[in-house]
Amino acid sequence: HRMLIEYLVAQDYNLLGCEYDLGPLAENERNAKQYRMVRSNLKPADYLDQYSVYQPIRFKLMFPDRLLVMGVEDPDLYRDDVANLRSLLAAKQKARRYDVDLPQRRQFELAAEEALAALSKNIVARGVKAAENLLHAMNETNRKKAILLIGGAHCAAIAELLRVRQVPFLVFEARGYQDDGSQANEEPRDDFWVTRA
Repeated sequence: HRMLIEYLVAQDYNLLGCEYDLGPLAENERNAKQYRMVRSNLKPADYLDQYSVYQPIRFKLMFPDRLLVMGVEDPDLYRDDVANLRSLLAAKQKARRYDVDLPQRRQFELAAEEALAALSKNIVARGVKAAENLLHAMNETNRKKAILLIGGAHCAAIAELLRVRQVPFLVFEARGYQDDGSQANEEPRDDFWVTRA
């Protein structure tokens, strides 16, 4: 993550949209613990690549004068996903318990499947809304180059929206994230695949 973002910032990318609440990423009571964690791990050695949740804060602190970091999540869609994710995790945990009889276990498994289906329904909507919010932020802040740091499941919907709007883009995807064997239009680059659009 770090080397890629450092490279993009050096290429005059100056806005980063991420999976946080809509608006500029501000330090507050809710995320103060994350800010402390990032600050304590930026120097002398940075081991934060493996913790995706800290990336937006990390880059905000690394490039305070060069990179505006903004949340681009739709609050309603995100809230629904958080609730569905909690339901999914709770149902899976209950289904794994040994003190649960088979019919109850099946009920928990069905609840987990329903929560997963609800999460899946939101993938396209969240991706599209994040991309729309990033484009809006670019217009509002008069920025020409932006980075959208978002989960890979949203990429197809985002790419389609950007193609329709004729916005040029590159997708940097961690190698192995989507290993389906199809590598058309892809070039290996260290730890990432780069897809030209």
